Amino acid sequence: MGRWRADARDGQANSVKEPTQGRAVRTRQRIIIAAAEVVNESTFDKAGLVDIAARAGVTTGAFYFYFDNKEDIAHAVIESQNAYSQRKATKIVDEGHSLIETLLRVSADFTYDILEDPLVRAGARLTSEVLALSRPPLQPFTEWVAFNTHLLDVGRNENVIDRDLNTHNAAEFIVGSFTGHYLLSTLLHDLAGLPRRILTMWELFLDAAAVTPDTWKERAHDLFLGRPAPQPLNIEQATERHLATAHLL
Repeated sequence: MGRWRADARDGQANSVKEPTQGRAVRTRQRIIIAAAEVVNESTFDKAGLVDIAARAGVTTGAFYFYFDNKEDIAHAVIESQNAYSQRKATKIVDEGHSLIETLLRVSADFTYDILEDPLVRAGARLTSEVLALSRPPLQPFTEWVAFNTHLLDVGRNENVIDRDLNTHNAAEFIVGSFTGHYLLSTLLHDLAGLPRRILTMWELFLDAAAVTPDTWKERAHDLFLGRPAPQPLNIEQATERHLATAHLL
């Protein structure tokens, strides 16, 4: 299938202070997870720095050692979440599944991470609250469009996807549809229904775009609706997960 890698992080990441010592790295990550939890419980506008510091178990002075202001921590949440999700997607690509299996696995994993992982949920929420930030978080959208465009190009070349498909436009449709279903689920206070909505999105898309028989439908149902009930991570579990997957432990 080939290998895909996200582009190097742009100047947004360079604006965030990067500690090098082990304890500082852990404290910074814990503050990011705490900010994610606070945002998930309210909104970015209502999230207070004092509340974030208290949730992380640090003083406001310690908070300002790592982050300059509330927008700084918001971008740190987005960047940390996007880097994590892109690493997971790359790992799935490297596992060598079929094209359609790869598309479905990446999407299903992201969907369940939104339900289980406070950082991923907050990253998704903040990227959809674009008007709340002075620097709109464009990078996650452009990277996911590039990722899906690459996979659809592979599928088209392998005669798995309709050769007449405009893969870039289709990738924008996938990313936009996922974002829209996430927003709908949030507005309806029904995040638990997100897997069903994303499954429906893929069924509609692949019914139109896939050349292969319907063998993928049962697998799609298993990936989106056949998993155990999500088990939300607490701040300690989420901190350890993201330190480990970023190889910071």
